[in-house]
Amino acid sequence: LVTATHLPSIAAHGVAHAAAAQATELKRRLQAAGYTLTEAEVKTIIHELMQNPGSPQKLKELEEACKALLPTLEVLKKAYLASH
Repeated sequence: LVTATHLPSIAAHGVAHAAAAQATELKRRLQAAGYTLTEAEVKTIIHELMQNPGSPQKLKELEEACKALLPTLEVLKKAYLASH
């Protein structure tokens, strides 16, 4: 009974901890890529991602599409640099 009454609090704490860890990781990865976000921006992104259960799959698809573009971007980069 005691566990049942504390379960929502425990679950909320677990979700908050997971969100904080995700926010820290997101900020670190974006900084490594050259992007700077405020804590509020990171929290907004994490909040929006958590609201949509399909977000991780959509982000994975976006990542795969971006990776597929890399060879083309390299060709464009070389062509641009050769002309300037």
